Amino acid sequence: MNPNKMNQENNNFNEKKSLFKTLKNIAVNAKNRLKTHLKNRFPSRIWAKGSENHKGPKI
Repeated sequence: MNPNKMNQENNNFNEKKSLFKTLKNIAVNAKNRLKTHLKNRFPSRIWAKGSENHKGPKI
């Protein structure tokens, strides 16, 4: 087996993995931004049900 070819395939795999990581980060950031946005839009008293820790909608 050609070691150069193997290395190339491995590189490609790492690129795909980091792309997936980036996409996941973007998704998580968007979700958190949405959460914060909703919390700011609606006062916590609407959502809070007797719990001090749980304020805002659970997404």
